[in-house]
Amino acid sequence: IDTKLVLIVEEEYSDGTDYKEGQIMSQEFAVNDLVENGSEMKVTVSKGKEYVEIPDLTEMTEEEAKEALEEAGLKLGTVSEDYDDEVEVDLVIKYEGVDINSDGDAKIGTRVNITISLGKEFAVVPDLTGMTQDEAKEALTELELELGTVTKEYSDSIEAGLVISQGTEAETEVKLGSKINIVISKGIETVKLPTSILGRDYQDVKKELEKLEFVVTLKSQPKAGVTVNSVIECNYLAGATAPKGATVTLTYAVAVEATDISASYVGGDKAVGESISTSDFKVMITMNDGSTLSSGFSISPTTLSSTSNNIVVSYGSVSKTVTVYAIELETEPPTTEEVTTEAHTEPKTEDATMAEAAETILTAEGE
Repeated sequence: IDTKLVLIVEEEYSDGTDYKEGQIMSQEFAVNDLVENGSEMKVTVSKGKEYVEIPDLTEMTEEEAKEALEEAGLKLGTVSEDYDDEVEVDLVIKYEGVDINSDGDAKIGTRVNITISLGKEFAVVPDLTGMTQDEAKEALTELELELGTVTKEYSDSIEAGLVISQGTEAETEVKLGSKINIVISKGIETVKLPTSILGRDYQDVKKELEKLEFVVTLKSQPKAGVTVNSVIECNYLAGATAPKGATVTLTYAVAVEATDISASYVGGDKAVGESISTSDFKVMITMNDGSTLSSGFSISPTTLSSTSNNIVVSYGSVSKTVTVYAIELETEPPTTEEVTTEAHTEPKTEDATMAEAAETILTAEGE
């Protein structure tokens, strides 16, 4: 049976179905229904998709994104820029449809806005210490940072021409294009020593060196034949240059003096009342310059006044007391003959004999 119907066509989008544009998606009467010829029957024809899935535009260039959108029936919307630590410069970071459904699909013919990467906004400052100025500049340039102010300072530990420190600490995050200041070493600062050192009073030299910011240490050394307190040695030459703040050691002369004395009596047995001399003693005198003497000393007292005598052996300011023992001699008692008084006639002188003769003559005349 040839049935003729009048089709009333309605169009709808076929989102969510497999119907392509132009295909009938539904009809008013079911198949095999009996209808009169010339009846009207409504049919629904697909207008195609109203919304389409937005293609993945991530990391495409702007031109590539535009082409992909047009192939999907969409248009390129606004193009903005932003920093991104992951996506390279000039590539799409993100995109967003202007008219989208709950599934995130964009309505055909609508615009999709994209954001293009400007690259990283921040950079991590590298450690520049120990680099030359050129090396530091190169390291900063690679990270899109700039070399800032360069100042120079003396350093005891960093070689001349190398970076001592930097204005922004390493590992700090800063914006791209930031300037990083650095300090370059001028090496060790040196100072010229006085042109005259040896032979001068050490106190005068010490004051002059300390004004030059040297650290001064002092040593004394016994030395004969030079002026006491005069500098006899220095660890730097006069007029030489030395690191600022270096330690300068001045050795100055002091008098040669005795520091110790040892003595022993070697004069043998002596009796109480006898005298002694320096030759009766064996002496060793130790001087502050390390030398020794065995003469030039004195002793006191020099007479043995008892059986035990403390004799002081002296040289300069040092002395040693030595005990010297003496023998006390015994006196023997007189014999009987020596004690008995014997009568004896003293020999007469010539004058006495003449007197006696005269006395005899006078006696006779009187009789």
